[in-house]
Amino acid sequence: MNQTAIYISKDANSISRSMFLPVMRKIKNKKKEDMNILGSKKHKCNFMLCGFITSLVFIISGIIIVSMRYVLHNKLRSEAFILAPGTKSFEMLKKSPFNTYFDIYFFNWTNPKDFHDSSKKPKFKEVGPFRFLEVYEKTNISFHENSTVSYNRTRRWYFVEEESAYDLYEPITTINPVSVSAAYVVRNDGFIKRKGLSFSMNSIHGKMDMTQSAGNLLFLGYDDAMMSLAKKLPFIKDLPPMDKFGWFYGRNGSNTFDGRFNVYTGNSSTVTGKIHDWNNLVHSPFYEDKCGDIRGSAGEFFPHNLRKETLDIFNIEMCRTIVLDFDKEVREGLFNAYRYTAGDHFLDNGTIIPENKCYCTGDCVPYGMVNVSSCRYGSPGFVSLPHFYKADPYYGNLVEGLNPSERHNFYMTLEPNTGLPLEVAARLQLNLLVKKVPSISLLEDINELFFPMVWFEQVVKIPSSLSLGLFILLWIKEICLALGFSMIFMGLFTISYIIYRICTTPLCGGGKNRPYMIKELVPLNQEKLG
Repeated sequence: MNQTAIYISKDANSISRSMFLPVMRKIKNKKKEDMNILGSKKHKCNFMLCGFITSLVFIISGIIIVSMRYVLHNKLRSEAFILAPGTKSFEMLKKSPFNTYFDIYFFNWTNPKDFHDSSKKPKFKEVGPFRFLEVYEKTNISFHENSTVSYNRTRRWYFVEEESAYDLYEPITTINPVSVSAAYVVRNDGFIKRKGLSFSMNSIHGKMDMTQSAGNLLFLGYDDAMMSLAKKLPFIKDLPPMDKFGWFYGRNGSNTFDGRFNVYTGNSSTVTGKIHDWNNLVHSPFYEDKCGDIRGSAGEFFPHNLRKETLDIFNIEMCRTIVLDFDKEVREGLFNAYRYTAGDHFLDNGTIIPENKCYCTGDCVPYGMVNVSSCRYGSPGFVSLPHFYKADPYYGNLVEGLNPSERHNFYMTLEPNTGLPLEVAARLQLNLLVKKVPSISLLEDINELFFPMVWFEQVVKIPSSLSLGLFILLWIKEICLALGFSMIFMGLFTISYIIYRICTTPLCGGGKNRPYMIKELVPLNQEKLG
């Protein structure tokens, strides 16, 4: 009886647990489901908040970048092309940010003893280079209300002996430029003047050749008795204001020799760096008609959106504008560029381009030689490309030892959209016209020729740091546009991903929760009850 009661009691407890177990599980699952719902809602809120913030940031960033491309572009162009205190271009105008080198080559005259032998040509041997570090600096800077800025240009040269082929003590034999110039000045004067000069030349020099060190011929200068005498002769006028002779004597460190420039700042519609006047002149007094017009670039900045035509550059060495011809399109580093070179507009004297005839100033010579005598105190100075490159064969046939080649070309390579120079190879040669002058014994029995004296070379390439800046300036709009659309795309991608996660995150079980099934009660174990 008691045992039976115990079994009944146990089974009753089992029945009780079996009856309440589903209910307890349901309550437990209900709590778990409520927790899942709360978690899902929490994740939904996090996703939505994160998506909203992320999308807003990306979209606004994209809009800002796209709109900022115009702001950045204008800012960069202002820095690169506007001459105003504080801009990058003005700082570069004041002083070049990189080093430039100036190479000088002499023509050593090897057979001066044959000067009066008409059957023999003068022979020359090139001596050089003599390399100098050239430093430009602008001083006495003044801005004006007409969107121009005035300045003086100071140039300094420092000899770089380790990169030169010779030192400055190297002896150079050449024709006496002072005697040649004095004879040229009086060539059209009367017999008495010419004979008087002839007597002076014979008593002082007695010959037309001389030997001086390279340093004296360049910057140091040397004493010449003819210079002192010429100042006392009333019929020799327009003498250079120098007490010594040297091709660059008195120029090293001078802030007045190059004159005063006045150029446009770029704040108006006029091109930055275009020359307005030089020494308060808009027309050079050394040339007539249009040949004397002072126009073109002052040498630092050039027009934007260049055309395949000509390029004007004002040059103080010749007191005139040099006109370069468009040559070809080239690839220079990262850029497509235009190359301009010394061609017909510079080298012709009126035969090919009639309007060039006014550059002759009385002595029109064959193609390839430019008369600069009026700019050089009346001395018979003529400029050509080195070794008479591109010039009429007439010049080369009068001498021996010159070997013209493409190596002696003058050209400038510019980025056409901005006009910024990518490479400059400026090469010019100075020659003296040795002319037969009656009544001057040292020049009566000679063959007239253009005597090569010295040539100069300055090759400059844009540094990689500035090249990268120019690349960014050219492509800033495209860069910002591409970056802006990339950011917007990333924002849209983020939004799409968040929407996907929201839609696939279960809310209240997401349809996966099924109603709880109350399982069938387990029958009593009859064996245990028995």
